[in-house]
Amino acid sequence: MKNNPDIIKREIKEGHELGDHTYTHPHNFCFSSKRMFSKEVNKTEQMIQKVQHTEVKLFRPPGGTLNKRIINYSSKNGYKIILWSWHQDPKDWRNPGAGYISNHILSNVHNGDIILLHDSGGNRRQTIDALNIVLPELKKRGFKCVTVSDLMQNDPKFTPLFPADSELEPFKIFRRPS
Repeated sequence: MKNNPDIIKREIKEGHELGDHTYTHPHNFCFSSKRMFSKEVNKTEQMIQKVQHTEVKLFRPPGGTLNKRIINYSSKNGYKIILWSWHQDPKDWRNPGAGYISNHILSNVHNGDIILLHDSGGNRRQTIDALNIVLPELKKRGFKCVTVSDLMQNDPKFTPLFPADSELEPFKIFRRPS
C-alpha cells in the first residue's frame, strides 16, 4: 500500500475492498508475540483506514494459519477471519504456469468460492496471464466477481451466518464510520 498508493486508490474507486493480511507477512505469524501480532495488524489497519471510507474488518492470517490467539484477537477487534475455498488454491506463488493456474481454477470453480491468488512476493506474470483466461471464462459461465462482504451477506451459503436483523449489527462485516 505504501509503495503503490495510486493502485490502492484505483482499487477502492473500482469497488474493491481491502482486508488486513499483516504488514510484513511474517511466516512465523502464529508463533509471534502478542505485541508483534498487534503491531502487524494495527499498522495495516491504519493504512487501510486512510483510503477506504467504509470500515471493512476482514483478516486473513499469513498462510491461513490460525490458533487461539489469532482467533481471539480477531474477534475482540471486530475482524472476520476470511480464508479461501479449500479447493481453490492453485499455488500460483510457485509459478506453475498460467495454463496450470487457470485450469485449476476453472476445473474446480463453484458458486461462492474464494480463490486464493497472490499479487506480491515475486514475479506475478503467470497469475496475471491466468486471470486473463479465467475472468472472461467465469463471466461466460455466468459467474460474477463480488467483494467478500457482498459474498458473505448475499450468498445462500453464508447468509445464515450474517442475518439482516438490525439487532445483530455486531455480525455485520462492515459498517459506515460514525
